[in-house]
Amino acid sequence: MAHTITDNTVRLQVQMKTNVPLALRFMLNDIKDTAEPNTPKKTGMLRTNVRMRVNGSIGSIKWGQKYAKYQERGYTSGEVRKYTTPGTGAHFAENAVRRVARRAERHFKRARIVG
Repeated sequence: MAHTITDNTVRLQVQMKTNVPLALRFMLNDIKDTAEPNTPKKTGMLRTNVRMRVNGSIGSIKWGQKYAKYQERGYTSGEVRKYTTPGTGAHFAENAVRRVARRAERHFKRARIVG
């Protein structure tokens, strides 16, 4: 009785190289969308100036305003003033990352990394 063994290693490596960045992009978009309603808003610049970058298996998201880190931490420094609007406040980014990480499998499935 003859048996055939198929090595799919190369196909899977190529698939991962393509699909992992896709999953990261899905997750970054979800982080941005999840954080937006909780992001402090005075002029709206903090909510709109969000940069996302995916390079291979590394992704990053950054709120581009100089005062973003102070708003995230919930304190002031120098001329930066803490402000919030109803339903917003400190840790808007951290909380969004935690929520999205809990539902990461959804993004992996969407990117066809897991079944």
